[in-house]
Amino acid sequence: MPYTTDDLRIKEIRELTPPSYLIREFPCGQLASSTVHIARHSAHDIIHGKDDRLLVIVGPCSIHDPVAAEEYAENSLNSAVILLMTLKSSCGSISKSLALLSAGKV
Repeated sequence: MPYTTDDLRIKEIRELTPPSYLIREFPCGQLASSTVHIARHSAHDIIHGKDDRLLVIVGPCSIHDPVAAEEYAENSLNSAVILLMTLKSSCGSISKSLALLSAGKV
């Protein structure tokens, strides 16, 4: 007797909002655009050996629950501060990083 094995845990299927709609309805502001640009440039430099800092990338692959996202962000910030305090920086940028984190600018 054949058993059902496909899609056992799917409760519903909903169509996703097209990216073009999201881009039109929620344009990227100056601060967000600048943050993304600087982060991408910094990551590129670290990956290609032009910057000797440690690159750590963490985060959820997607967010479905805004309350859980806020909690995740707060926990991530706390973890980042703890990690920054334990890492040694040869270029002295740890103080600047901690200041930016505590000011909510990272």
